[in-house]
Amino acid sequence: MMAFSKPLCKFLTLLVFFSSLSAKASDTVAKPSVIKGTHFAAKVFAPTSQTEATPIVIVLGGSSGGMRENHAQTLADNGFIGVALAYFRYPGLPDTLDNIPVASVSDAIDKLATQYDSAQFGILGISRGTELAFLAAINDERINAVAAIVPTNVAWHGQRESSAWKLNGAPVFGLSFERRSQKPIFERASEALLNDDLVTKAQFPVEKITGNILLLSASADRIWPSAAMSEDMLKYLQSKGFKYSVSHRVLDTGHRFNEEVMGKAYLLTAEHFKLTLTR
Repeated sequence: MMAFSKPLCKFLTLLVFFSSLSAKASDTVAKPSVIKGTHFAAKVFAPTSQTEATPIVIVLGGSSGGMRENHAQTLADNGFIGVALAYFRYPGLPDTLDNIPVASVSDAIDKLATQYDSAQFGILGISRGTELAFLAAINDERINAVAAIVPTNVAWHGQRESSAWKLNGAPVFGLSFERRSQKPIFERASEALLNDDLVTKAQFPVEKITGNILLLSASADRIWPSAAMSEDMLKYLQSKGFKYSVSHRVLDTGHRFNEEVMGKAYLLTAEHFKLTLTR
């Protein structure tokens, strides 16, 4: 028998894993449908064997914008209705991450509720999408589970404006740092987090979320300190007597997950939503 090196074995294992996901999805997930609103566009991936009790999970990407279709399809392959929602940098939507209405998520839920019978909604945010995920869950009690990949515990400034988000017509205060600097972005973000007064002002009141929370941070994050911010969120929730469960897993990776780590993240988030949303 031919012997493979350890790295090659790992690569072949991952190749089989993702190939099986793709093949299985073609058999068990229906052709995606498209829904649109004034401030969002989304592709909906639904299992062919869905029932009235099938939970819906909305997926929000980060600073690159657009839709995270792979994440939504993988969730559908795991028995959920996966919704890849775009809130900027998509035809008909803003080009930059500035003053995005938090209500875009609730608007999508309103539309989904007219098409599907499920009363259970979860949300998965990635990087800057975790800001919108937390804000949406804080302000919409229909969201009963949150998963956040490389998350932040505070709102940050927009890409051009002082605020990335808008809530009830007003800008959400965002922590800021020098946009153009020779300092690495990780260093600028870390320095901004030293200002306790501004951090308190930008911090999400996540104790208002009505459901379980999963935080997946990166040990070698060089964009922002996702592991430290996740720990700060844990401590904050404990101080508020948060009545739902919250867990934090630090993954051995950088801010942008490679295929191996993303495969693990897929499994962890699917397990989180199954434990939280399925009964």
